[in-house]
Amino acid sequence: MIDLMVSELRQRLRGRRWWVVLGLWALALLGLLALTRAAVSGVGEGFRLGPFMFGSLALFVLALACLVMPSLTSGSINGERQRGTLAVLQATLYRPWEIFLAKLGAATVTAAAFLAATLPLTLWCFVEGDVSVVSVLVVYLVLLVTCAVLATFGLAASALIPRPALSAVAAYAAVFALTIGSPIVFALADE
Repeated sequence: MIDLMVSELRQRLRGRRWWVVLGLWALALLGLLALTRAAVSGVGEGFRLGPFMFGSLALFVLALACLVMPSLTSGSINGERQRGTLAVLQATLYRPWEIFLAKLGAATVTAAAFLAATLPLTLWCFVEGDVSVVSVLVVYLVLLVTCAVLATFGLAASALIPRPALSAVAAYAAVFALTIGSPIVFALADE
């Protein structure tokens, strides 16, 4: 199963799209964090800039992960079906759940690379002060698990829906239902 995951990672690294998305991810987060820093730099005494910046960074990463992660995996299985390579993969000794887990593992490693690209920005938050290492580790662990769940939505949509465009829409609909729909349901249930 590990060799299948490594093969999936090699396919991702071969394409230019992955590197472009990773670069845009880092630039977008740098820009958002710089704007956040500039917006709150004039706040009075006692304002803890480091935790505010790190919290903003975590929120920006979560928002961008909701946009990027489903698209990275929503064409994984049905894309192989269209290229004719899924039948070859299914003819091997791998079980369907092993194929799914290998693709999910590759997507999780990809998510870890996206999170690793934010480490210089986290260092910037450290320089601003009052950010604890424990809170950073917990936030990054939660972000990694969240990215894996988002990747799972994309993979599930890719396995169930034969067309890549429709599976991307279904993955985004599931993410939308969880991020926007859940608070609406809770607000309506509270009435």
